[in-house]
Amino acid sequence: MKNRPITVFLNSLGISGTEQQSVARTVLEDEGFTRAGRTNMAVHKERDAENALGARLALHCANKGCRETLDKQERQASEPRTLVLVERDACQVCGGSADRRAVNEMAAAMSGAGLSRAVVVGGTKPKWARMREITPQSVEWRFVDGLGNSNQRDASSDLKWGDVILIWAGTPAQHRVTNLYSGPRTITVPTTGIAALAREAARFARGRGERSSNSPN
Repeated sequence: MKNRPITVFLNSLGISGTEQQSVARTVLEDEGFTRAGRTNMAVHKERDAENALGARLALHCANKGCRETLDKQERQASEPRTLVLVERDACQVCGGSADRRAVNEMAAAMSGAGLSRAVVVGGTKPKWARMREITPQSVEWRFVDGLGNSNQRDASSDLKWGDVILIWAGTPAQHRVTNLYSGPRTITVPTTGIAALAREAARFARGRGERSSNSPN
C-alpha cells in the first residue's frame, strides 16, 4: 500500500500554510483518515479525504472579494464550513485565474492543431468537475479513475478516442491503470495543478500543429 506525507497531499490541494494545514489535519483526524502523530496517509484514501475536506472547509485565496463572497455564502448555509486561506489556484470562488488562462490556451492550441478530445488518467471528481466547468466547449474530456478497475479493453477505447492522453502522475493513480494508457499520444504530467495539466496538453497540441504544418503536401 503506497503512502505519502499528509503535508504533500494538502499542498497538492493548495492548503500550504502551517496554520491552514493544522485546520485541515484536524478534519482528517475527525473523519478517521489519520490520527495524531501520523505523518503519512495511504494514497488510496486521498480521493475520499479531499471530498471530506471539501465538505468541511471553504477555500479562498488572498483576494478580499473571494473571502467576502465565501463568508457570506457560509453564513447563510445550514452547516457553515470553516474558511481557510489557500493558494490562488485552489480558491473555490475564482478557481485561480491561472487555471482559466491555461485551459483557454490549451483549447486554442488544440483547435489550431485540429484536436478536440483529451483523456485524463488520474485526478479526483472535484478537479474533473472544475475542469469541465472552466473548459471551452471545443474540448471534450474523458476522465479515468487512477485507482479504478480499468482494463485493456477500456483503455483501448480511450486511446482510440483521445487526441491526447494525459497521465496525471501527481494525483492518486496506480501503475496497473496508467500502464494501460501508453502510446504515441500519451504524455505524463508530474504535478497536480489543473493549469499544469492544461499547459502540457497545449504544448503537445502546438507540437502536433507544427509537425503538421511542416509536413510536405
